[in-house]
Amino acid sequence: MAIAKVQLNKNIGMNFIAAMLLLHLRDERLAYLCFLYIMFEHNWRLLYTSNMQLLYSLIDQLTMRLKEEVPRVYKHFKGGDMSVMGMFSHVFLTAFVYRTPLEFSVRVFDIFLLDKEEALISTLVKIIKLMQERILEYQSVVLYSVSVGCV
Repeated sequence: MAIAKVQLNKNIGMNFIAAMLLLHLRDERLAYLCFLYIMFEHNWRLLYTSNMQLLYSLIDQLTMRLKEEVPRVYKHFKGGDMSVMGMFSHVFLTAFVYRTPLEFSVRVFDIFLLDKEEALISTLVKIIKLMQERILEYQSVVLYSVSVGCV
């Protein structure tokens, strides 16, 4: 099998995806093929290029969904000068594997393999809806710290 040559920036997010595949497939060749599937068929490689065009697109989609579906939370983020990119980019870069319980990550990852990024965006919006009242209680510094894993 030829090794695929992909121009990607080194990004720890890819390690989370590869680890999830290796953990559950337990076959390096199959994990590699699945990784290529994600990178090329899902175009996920665009997330890890120098201009990160897919990440910006995903953040824009998430922002629009937040405006439409949880406007109070969106206004809270804007009022606290909180960046959707800063708070949620790790969710996309690691396909929900970072800072989530393994059982949850596996289920979201399975849906991601079928529904692509829509699975990640929808899951994130549903979590925000469920946690809306609690989110609204947080000040911007605390909320940002919680979202990126500092607390």
